[in-house]
Amino acid sequence: MQYISGTDSYYSSQTYIALQVWAPTDRYIDWAIVRRYIDPEPSFSSADELEERSPLFMILSGWGYRKPFSITEQSGNNLTDYSICLKIGESSASTNYDFHLNGLSAKFPSGKNDGGDLRFYDGTDGLSFWVDKVDGTAPNRTAYVWVKIPYLGANQTKTLWCYFGNPNAINISNGDNIFILFDDFDTASLDTIKWISAGDYLISNSVIQINPNHSTESLWIDNKYVIDGIFSNLLFNYPIEIRTRVIGHSDDVKYWIGLVGLRYQYDDSASWRGLYLDTPQEVDSEVNDWGYDVPPNGLVGDVVVRITYNSFYLRDPSPNTPQIWNYGLKDSQSNPRIALNSWGMGDISIDFITVRKYISPEPIVTWSGDIERNSIPSPYFIVSYKQKN
Repeated sequence: MQYISGTDSYYSSQTYIALQVWAPTDRYIDWAIVRRYIDPEPSFSSADELEERSPLFMILSGWGYRKPFSITEQSGNNLTDYSICLKIGESSASTNYDFHLNGLSAKFPSGKNDGGDLRFYDGTDGLSFWVDKVDGTAPNRTAYVWVKIPYLGANQTKTLWCYFGNPNAINISNGDNIFILFDDFDTASLDTIKWISAGDYLISNSVIQINPNHSTESLWIDNKYVIDGIFSNLLFNYPIEIRTRVIGHSDDVKYWIGLVGLRYQYDDSASWRGLYLDTPQEVDSEVNDWGYDVPPNGLVGDVVVRITYNSFYLRDPSPNTPQIWNYGLKDSQSNPRIALNSWGMGDISIDFITVRKYISPEPIVTWSGDIERNSIPSPYFIVSYKQKN
């Protein structure tokens, strides 16, 4: 039998494997296989794992590609368990991305809480993440992904990795692992480990509607009289960002967002509109009466509050915001529970809430390198065959 090597100079341009015999001999062949070959070949340990693998993908097998990106701390503070939002493009034709995957993701995220085949690593440490939303249409979508960074030193630039390209990847997106407080309201009743409630609410299809019956009920929390809403069991004393995704509300908008002791109140009747602060001297003190009549569906989208030691920031989908006031946690008496309320003839429907640490200026994300492919390049092939007796 003649064996033709793929590296033979005469046959180097050929694309066919050849098994040949010539007269007066013959051979019967049971099977033939063709595989890549490299010398020396990988060896196996007692644990049945390869000792030698591509050095670029030693920590995550099964993923075809990875992309480096960098985050840079800008505030001069050491950050721990800090959540940042990455905007990841499916392709170069995607829009508003920090970096893109060049169309090589095998299971690009399709919507909220669908992680697809994405994974994130800091060296050899896997990072928790949650997919907030996906904009656009395939194959040019953009995923907004929150990733928690365990540690980022003051003014440090750190290279992280995004892995992708695995059609068999399972979804591991999880908001509870990312934020100080997260609720997607995906259970039939309110999570009483996270919340205390006053008044009525309705949870359906992963949405909570506060005050659906337009009634007024109250209770005392930390020696404060509150009405019609949900209040966190956790207490918050450091600079934070509170974000709610509003998907509907009554025409008569009444919405209280922030802390029990420091919050902004939307009120279309203007009776209780403005920024409210509880001080050691006075409870429910209105310190600023700024506001506007919210049009139908005017708050549908993200309503964001950032509370620092000396400021209160409000942003909603309208062109009237953002607004910033010089009142913060240092001005408020101790009542730092998250509060989401609607009262009277108002109601509000919320898809989810996230609460995270916040620092200004926030870390920035930059594209820091090319996509790397998980492969062991080799020009050599080995042909095996079994002669049939």
